[in-house]
Amino acid sequence: MDEKEAIEVFPVDKPPGLAPHGDIIEAAFIKGNMGGLVVVKLQAGELAVHSHEQEHVGVVFEGSFEFVSGGEVVPLQVGQMYRIPPHVPHGVRCQDYALIIQARA
Repeated sequence: MDEKEAIEVFPVDKPPGLAPHGDIIEAAFIKGNMGGLVVVKLQAGELAVHSHEQEHVGVVFEGSFEFVSGGEVVPLQVGQMYRIPPHVPHGVRCQDYALIIQARA
């Protein structure tokens, strides 16, 4: 089996390419043929309101955080999943730590 056909295994808490993105986020993109997964590690702090061209679908693996969107606070904790449609403005607040896995197509 050639290297491109081999099964790859990555640690969730330290995936390849994990790098800082701003003050409270570390992220890594694990790319597949049809899309990929983004490992997001949040530290305590806030991320300003922003939006994305693509939909974000994720699950909280560790910790907790909250989205702020349209004046509404949406708390999330371990075991919960979320979906943010494209172009929906949202901010992020984290009191301590969160580990999130997001799907991207």
